Amino acid sequence: MKRLTPLTLIILAIPVAADDEEIDDAAKAVFESFEGAWKDGSVGGIAAHFDRSKDAKVSLSLHKSGSFSADQARGVLKEYFDDYTVVSLDLPKDGYEAKPSPHVSYAYAWTDPAGRKQTGKLYVALAKVGEKWVISQIRVMK
Repeated sequence: MKRLTPLTLIILAIPVAADDEEIDDAAKAVFESFEGAWKDGSVGGIAAHFDRSKDAKVSLSLHKSGSFSADQARGVLKEYFDDYTVVSLDLPKDGYEAKPSPHVSYAYAWTDPAGRKQTGKLYVALAKVGEKWVISQIRVMK
């Protein structure tokens, strides 16, 4: 009978994570709500998913970049939607990703203030605060 070496035993003991690990239903609900709000340019619909605790920050990379309080982020989003128009926002075929935290990169098209159509990705990440998933990052990438 063949003996397993200690290295083989260690390798066999390491759990293998699936690439297509599912995110939980609460995180998925935040993404679905965000998608509808973004397409509609609804600042309130997006901001409803920000952490409103005292020292919480939301990382935005839109027409302005930085870490903002929920109220500041709301103002930045309002400016963004006043100047930029959503043309399309499409969930990628591989959907949401669970690790390292729930996130997604949407195919995104918009018009800029000069009326030119732009395309890129819209990256959104969530963080868990207590029992609730909140939007921690929104970034437009050309």
